[in-house]
Amino acid sequence: MKNRLQLFIILIFALICAASLFSCGGDDDDDDAADADDDTASPDDDDTTSDDDTAPDDDDDDFPFIKLLESLAWKRYSCPAGEKNGVTVIAGNYNIHGGNEGTPEEIGQALAAWGPFDVFSLQECPEEYAEPIADALDMDYFYLGGQSLMTKAPLIDPESIDFVDAGRDHFLHAHTEIEGETFSVYGVHMDWNETGDLENRELIDDYVAVDPVGRILLMGDWNEELGSTQARILDEQVADGWASLGVCPSCRTTWPAMQFYGAEGQQLIDNTYFNKSSGACSASGRIIHLTPNRSDHKPQAVHVFFPEDPQYTPPILLDVVYGFGPRSFGLLFDKPIASAEVELYFGEADVELAAQQTIGDGTLLLIEAADALTAGAEYVVRVVSAEDTDGAQTTGAVDYEFPFYENLLANPGAENGETGWEMDGMKARRGFNHVVPLAGDAYFSGKGNHLRAHATQDVALDDYVELIDAGYGMLAFGGACATGYRIEPGGTSNILLPHDESEAVIEILDGQGQLLKHVSGGRFDTMYWQPWRVVQSIPPGARTARVVLRAYAAEMPLTFNSASFDALHLFVMTAQNPHELLGGNLVFNPLFHQRGLGWDMPDGAFVASDHWIPIRSNIDVNSATGDYWLMAFELWPRSKTVSQEISLTEYDELIESGGLSLQWGAYVRTWNPRSEVMLTMTFLGSSGEALGEDAMGPINIPEWFRYEKVTPVPTGTVAAKLAWTASTSEILIGVAAFFDAPFVYPVQ
Repeated sequence: MKNRLQLFIILIFALICAASLFSCGGDDDDDDAADADDDTASPDDDDTTSDDDTAPDDDDDDFPFIKLLESLAWKRYSCPAGEKNGVTVIAGNYNIHGGNEGTPEEIGQALAAWGPFDVFSLQECPEEYAEPIADALDMDYFYLGGQSLMTKAPLIDPESIDFVDAGRDHFLHAHTEIEGETFSVYGVHMDWNETGDLENRELIDDYVAVDPVGRILLMGDWNEELGSTQARILDEQVADGWASLGVCPSCRTTWPAMQFYGAEGQQLIDNTYFNKSSGACSASGRIIHLTPNRSDHKPQAVHVFFPEDPQYTPPILLDVVYGFGPRSFGLLFDKPIASAEVELYFGEADVELAAQQTIGDGTLLLIEAADALTAGAEYVVRVVSAEDTDGAQTTGAVDYEFPFYENLLANPGAENGETGWEMDGMKARRGFNHVVPLAGDAYFSGKGNHLRAHATQDVALDDYVELIDAGYGMLAFGGACATGYRIEPGGTSNILLPHDESEAVIEILDGQGQLLKHVSGGRFDTMYWQPWRVVQSIPPGARTARVVLRAYAAEMPLTFNSASFDALHLFVMTAQNPHELLGGNLVFNPLFHQRGLGWDMPDGAFVASDHWIPIRSNIDVNSATGDYWLMAFELWPRSKTVSQEISLTEYDELIESGGLSLQWGAYVRTWNPRSEVMLTMTFLGSSGEALGEDAMGPINIPEWFRYEKVTPVPTGTVAAKLAWTASTSEILIGVAAFFDAPFVYPVQ
């Protein structure tokens, strides 16, 4: 019944399109393999930044050079560098949704393909499913009340424990031995809101905190994620496996495994935790995309490393964070810091410091110099000592060399109100909906009556024209994003609603204002200040960097919008060798600002805006980036292709010498794993004949990923055709697929 209702709603969706609320096919005049996982997708970058030095005279170019920044290295309770002696445990879990999407044998076979596992937890598991799945994984198991706890070695003293304070629900517990070491393992399926707070409080206080075993693992469906009040209770004793790998909640999705997430938000709620006192960390992990889909959740596996001697590990300095003004910078640690002694050096000279304080969630240490720091200079910050909130201390001084670049953004933290920005539904705030400034007295956020809010600032690149046009220009763009959240009366818990979403993007424009490149910092709905920084090459011909802050109201649309931004920064850097870009994106209308203009679109393909309906619903489609997305809608088996032909005649000489390649791709996703998409690049000769073709796919993952490839252009080519094909082989099941921000860059 649920699936039929969803299909009925989708039919209404198509009728709305036919009513011309969207730009559908024909209206242009209106202005991986089957079981592929996330490792098949490229990172959220628009290009690589390799330093291919193919020109013999490159070293003769004389541009000022200081150390280049890299993308931000955010993690929590990360693995220290160097040799590791200890035990690595493969821990997994899966909420199988009552078996609605698969038989026990189908689910067991699907999981076994991603094994082996040392420990595993099942939730929403019918009793008759537990044994066949355990058999498929070759594991011992214990089952009670919809949950199953499984181990490769025999389970020791398995038990089910009821939550007393919450008055409902239970969790499973047992011991097992792995490589001669005893482990205490928990399988959980937590509630949310106030009940979830009570359950987590009882689990931590009465069990985990007093567990005598030195190595503890907790696996399950937590129904809340990092930053929530429930997770903050867990933080007292245990660490989040995904955050240990640098995966923030809005970076990935474990629920829902299909459709979109307009009802309760994009959720990273299936997780493995480990006790901080063990010194454990996540060595690797995988969120698994099953085809066919076997639940409304995705299974996940984390490789957790436990050192030989269980003990708290010292905090690790990860990176320097910018955007705090001409005298300040942040030190990003992998653990919340309680105290630190810091020194700053410029060459051999000491730099006088005026203040230091922890900000945000405590992992950022804000350092303020007595005087303005020199733009274009390299500094060394020395962490003489640091102690985190667990009481672990660094074992010696740590030196970190970093460049201090001039921030090209005016008023990057809203300290001067709206100065320097063109506001449309945005405002400078001092605090709202549990968001307070990361630093200083203000930050940017959406207004309450604006579903989609924007703030825009144009930055002229006139001072960097020579290095940009020579192919040496690199851009670093960063900041911090957060979202507000509401709590139940009494302030005890989060309300389970989708959170407002923030995205900061840069549109790199040429002298005529044409888009050369679109760079996204990522979409965030984190309940804490999430720092980020992306590093990109700047296409020759760039003259303006247009920064756009996008705040989308999802929690209470048209009531408030608390998607927030602070500590924004933009630098232009000089590469040591030319990057590979010869020009900007060759795709016309790549962000669909002009709807379907320039695209060959069949009936049933249309463009719509990000979160196209202002209500909470799992058909409320979000874009991968920017304000629009493209969809192909299909109710019966067949395919639809959207394409654009791109002239390459300006590169004739390079093509004939065999020196041109195209870096091409797009963001794509499906509605569920029963539909699939292909990305195709076809090279055309002067008579329109195909001289060669390359492809990516089939891709059948219902989560936005960015896919890219670099393909040499055959001699004789005069044009290239970029095509996106969506298809389904099952009536009324595949339904839809989605396409966003395509790109084709000429590279040498």
